[in-house]
Amino acid sequence: MIWWFDDYEPDFVVGDLRAGNVHTPFTFHCVEEKFEWGKYTLPLKVQETLVSFEQEKIMNKMKACLDKPFDEIRLGFYYCAGCHKLINLFDEKWGQSMCLSCALDYASDIHNKNSS
Repeated sequence: MIWWFDDYEPDFVVGDLRAGNVHTPFTFHCVEEKFEWGKYTLPLKVQETLVSFEQEKIMNKMKACLDKPFDEIRLGFYYCAGCHKLINLFDEKWGQSMCLSCALDYASDIHNKNSS
């Protein structure tokens, strides 16, 4: 049996905020209750294990801190502008500001361009 403190929270969670067709990556610092925008950070493994009421508690904190309109918040996902998909950061690899597949394609394109 796993026991958690009632007030347990990870130090930070990461994800994607969508407003219209614009996706913005974020890191939300749970203790300080502040956002870092546009920064791609790998999530803590513990973020994956949050149960629904813990996620809801963090989401409520996040919504209270937001000072701009939004359509959707996705914890544990980043939007890849290369393939236009939301990438689950716990199931797939992520390379800087795009999914690993797109990052490898980009690196290959640069290599081919420089080799010519």
